Amino acid sequence: MVTKSGTNRFSGEAFEYFRDQSFSRLNKFEQAAHDAGAPKPKYRRNQFGASLGGPLIKDRLHFFAAAERTKEDKFITVNTGKPQFYSSLEGTFPIPEYDNTAFLRGDFQINQKQNVFLRLALERAHYPCDPCGLTAAAFSND
Repeated sequence: MVTKSGTNRFSGEAFEYFRDQSFSRLNKFEQAAHDAGAPKPKYRRNQFGASLGGPLIKDRLHFFAAAERTKEDKFITVNTGKPQFYSSLEGTFPIPEYDNTAFLRGDFQINQKQNVFLRLALERAHYPCDPCGLTAAAFSND
């Protein structure tokens, strides 16, 4: 992460990154389910953010703020290897995830030789089951 100290000019930027299932390849478990008639699992990722900086008091007090959000609509495919016993545990299940980050910095010039700054960072994430599915399913190696 790079932070910028303030300037007397406002500036900012924004971005968006998008990806969905049409760009994704099936893994071997998803491919087996797809070959058996299941639809291709849905997938969508949006990553977007913005930053803005500028003066609050010209030549004395400046700020810089940035925020970013990553949202993924993922699905996991569970294959227990024993569908005759665990059919209710098999299938493709939704697993939405997100990550939010924010950053704020303020710079204050006390005099020509002294400067003080304050930084604040925040992250909030939700990853309910990253290793789920595939061979992590119960009894998959029996």
